[in-house]
Amino acid sequence: MALSELPNELNLYIAGFFEYDGHINVVVQTNRRLHSLLNSYQYKHNLRYYKATALTWAARKGMVSTFQMMLDAGTSPEHTYHEIPCEDVLLHFGPIILAFEYGNDTIVKLLLDKGVDPDPAGWICPVEVQE
Repeated sequence: MALSELPNELNLYIAGFFEYDGHINVVVQTNRRLHSLLNSYQYKHNLRYYKATALTWAARKGMVSTFQMMLDAGTSPEHTYHEIPCEDVLLHFGPIILAFEYGNDTIVKLLLDKGVDPDPAGWICPVEVQE
């Protein structure tokens, strides 16, 4: 029996066994029904198991629809991308920094409209505070 012939509940149950976002995405691209059923699930899966890497990818690549889907899945617009130890400070890179760095103005504007603070000083914390 094909996946497209299974009830929605069973397809969602099966999707829960996929470890990687790419595996879910292959099923999502199979047909319109599975896309409609599982597309938002794959973004929630990325947020839950992969620390919203799709959000940072979308910020770098300028993929506004992917970025918006990650926000719709519950990712904070101020989501921390990386923590890089640097002497006695810890640098936090959020999506607004990445979108700006890669010239993705639409995503920068979207984040500013959502009230994200563009001041990079807010993204730097002393290491002692983090410990």
